[in-house]
Amino acid sequence: MAKSKISNKKIVGTSMLFVGVLMPLTQLPQIVTLYTTKVTTGLSLETWLMYLVLCCVPIIYGIVYKLPPLIISNVLWTIVNLVVIIGIIKFGVIQDSSSFETLIAVNSIGKFLSLMSLFFISSAFVLLSIDLLKPE
Repeated sequence: MAKSKISNKKIVGTSMLFVGVLMPLTQLPQIVTLYTTKVTTGLSLETWLMYLVLCCVPIIYGIVYKLPPLIISNVLWTIVNLVVIIGIIKFGVIQDSSSFETLIAVNSIGKFLSLMSLFFISSAFVLLSIDLLKPE
């Protein structure tokens, strides 16, 4: 009986690793389209920046709890997010000579940096609170 539980866990773990690698690859058509057409219409820089920031939490969680499928999947998602963000910036708002488009790009990057700062400061306060509340 114990062997079947172990083999079931192994099957689920292997499946999760497979899905963790496969899911980020589903964005390859989006990336290929972006880089071949150089059209960023319909892609939101802010959305992809938020995806990038939010990938940090599962990566940290996976590292803390030693969960390779979670780490691998979210590292791949981080790469996908960065590739799309670079494409949006390269082919979209910054390449355009219009000052309005440049202003939108700078504003988006500023929002992203503010969001990251807030995230990391909040995380630091949470970790400090946990340390302070630990019984000695």
